[in-house]
Amino acid sequence: MESILESSDISFNSLERYVFQEMLSHGADLLRRVLEGLDAQLAQERPDGRYELKEKRVRHLDSLLGTVEFSRRYYRDRETGEQVFLLDEYLGLEKGRRVSPALGHTAVVQGVLGPSYRSASESLRNLYGYSVLSPETVRQLVLETGEEIFRDSSSRQLDPRGEESPEVLYLEADGYWHSLQGESRSRCEVKLLLSHEGWRPRYPGSSDYELVGRCHWQSVRSSEEFWEAASRELYTRYDLRDTVVVINGDRADWIREGVDYFPRALYQMDRYHIVKDLHRLLGSSPTHLSEALSAYRFGEVVKLQRVLADALDHVPEGDNREKLRGLLLDIGNNPESCIDYRRRLEGLGIDTEGMRGLGAAESTVDRFSNRTRKRGQSWSLRGLMGIIRSIGKYFEGDIEQYTLRSPRIRGMNLPQEMAERTARVKKKTLKALQEVKQATPIPMTMGTNRTGGLTKILRAISHPKHSAT
Repeated sequence: MESILESSDISFNSLERYVFQEMLSHGADLLRRVLEGLDAQLAQERPDGRYELKEKRVRHLDSLLGTVEFSRRYYRDRETGEQVFLLDEYLGLEKGRRVSPALGHTAVVQGVLGPSYRSASESLRNLYGYSVLSPETVRQLVLETGEEIFRDSSSRQLDPRGEESPEVLYLEADGYWHSLQGESRSRCEVKLLLSHEGWRPRYPGSSDYELVGRCHWQSVRSSEEFWEAASRELYTRYDLRDTVVVINGDRADWIREGVDYFPRALYQMDRYHIVKDLHRLLGSSPTHLSEALSAYRFGEVVKLQRVLADALDHVPEGDNREKLRGLLLDIGNNPESCIDYRRRLEGLGIDTEGMRGLGAAESTVDRFSNRTRKRGQSWSLRGLMGIIRSIGKYFEGDIEQYTLRSPRIRGMNLPQEMAERTARVKKKTLKALQEVKQATPIPMTMGTNRTGGLTKILRAISHPKHSAT
């Protein structure tokens, strides 16, 4: 008898793909059975006399297991006159919804990570071997997630009653310019705010740190509108009456305006940007550069101003001279902002042990801009806000609750009476389906030629006593 090792066109890749497809097929069938089992239980548990059974209807749902086709019962609610599918309502499946919640969440994450919606669609196709979701469907899911994030924030801002009161809250702000399409203006500045409560080791004994309580806020509106909304968002999380709010950012006017929105706030010019400006503007004068860096490092603001004023007389007319004059003016208007925030907090009697240098806004901007403009994309305002809100929640580790609450994903709540009566439904149904399903793998019935010899191998595995030797 011919040895299975002599079969041609067999590789680990082909075997793995067959097994993966079989797993999806059996998983989709199991999901169908669970759904139809739940529907049968709901039919038994429904309140007497309220829901009149009309008929069964088939629904198709694209899921992580592939397309699932299942039937469920259709009712008329005698109290409201509405036509309902109890299974859909119980599971939160919106009418007309084709994408399952888990697949929708996966698509949103792929769309957020980028670099484009098309690449998100293609990554799913490469995994499953067929087109799962179109780029436009991925885009719509991201937009709806972004809008759900905005609705949630706006709702909470109506009654901001935060309770946590950290001793210090850090706000790191930065922005970048973005091209627009189909709008009355061709460009807009995306303003980003990162808030956190400090640092902690990423894991015990680690020299790598992560931010505590990281949250993001994004806007393309005016500085006043930005801070009005951002501060209200923070007040939904915190009671800031006794908290010192440290605002760190470059010398942009809109960032400095943030101190007006909190009872106890101090602004610090981002030290990375200042050092970078000093190198760029004083690079042609090593002596002035060395003295300026030393004065800045030790918080000697008067000496720093004197060095910059002297350097101004030696810099030739031109762009650098104007920028140096602007830096000198900003320092003169905000001299305390050149002193490291930790020294200023110590002056307020706050223990600064464990506090680190600020500057996370720069990398935060990179995370957003790399997704939205690295490839020269232009966006509508709706599209831009949808993606940047979703990016923010993804990096907070909180995006799933919004993808599952998207209008295309969430459904209506069942009446309280129905919810109470169906509390046992899931447990009952899953228990009834715990037995392993017995079935013949599809490739075993397809013939050796069509499967490239895989049929022979599967038969040998299934019936080892009769395998070739």
